[in-house]
Amino acid sequence: MNQNLATIPTGSRYSVNGTEMHVVIAGSGPDVLLLHGFPDSHKLWRYQIPALVAAGFRVIAPDLRGYGFTDIPKGGVAAYRMDQLVADVVSLLDVLGVAKVRLVGHDWGAGIVWQTAIAHPDRIDRYVAISVGHPTSFKKGGFKQKLNSWYMLMFQLRGFAGWLISVNDFKLFGRLSGFPQEVPNWRADLGRPGRLTAATTEFWWPPLSKQFDKGWHRDGSPA
Repeated sequence: MNQNLATIPTGSRYSVNGTEMHVVIAGSGPDVLLLHGFPDSHKLWRYQIPALVAAGFRVIAPDLRGYGFTDIPKGGVAAYRMDQLVADVVSLLDVLGVAKVRLVGHDWGAGIVWQTAIAHPDRIDRYVAISVGHPTSFKKGGFKQKLNSWYMLMFQLRGFAGWLISVNDFKLFGRLSGFPQEVPNWRADLGRPGRLTAATTEFWWPPLSKQFDKGWHRDGSPA
């Protein structure tokens, strides 16, 4: 699986919303911005990047704050508020001189995609949210959806969550997630000092569910 990482160009660092962000840029043409989720990094897109480049797009794949090779922001839990994550997206577009973008997000990245599209529709040409529905859908999803989201509660048990993810060299988490082939990438990214804590901090902001249940007003202000 890791041999496909050779198809990803070396990334560069940009000052984005007060954080040094690692960003991979490849190809030329209309801009496509790819946002990964937990517990991934830009490596998640190792198959999509060459395919999109071949299709005539310029691909932008950052490591979100605290992930991969992007710096861990100062400010603790408050640094992972949704408004800060959305500001990262807009700031990155500004830094790269992108007026409008095709935006794609997976998992936590999809949550950011939704909120960016709601708050800044003028910056989005079109968007794709993978695996996460509209911000109000979680509240409307019923009891079954709440049960399927048990991991959100688990992440509030900070020490336990970190232990469960990293135990047995991340192999147990690989089996629980259903993606054991990703373990080498997760181990490389999250096994570095402070990285596992940084990557899980976004789930600690209280109350996390309200960031998705309530959403934002169309003018970009929190609902």
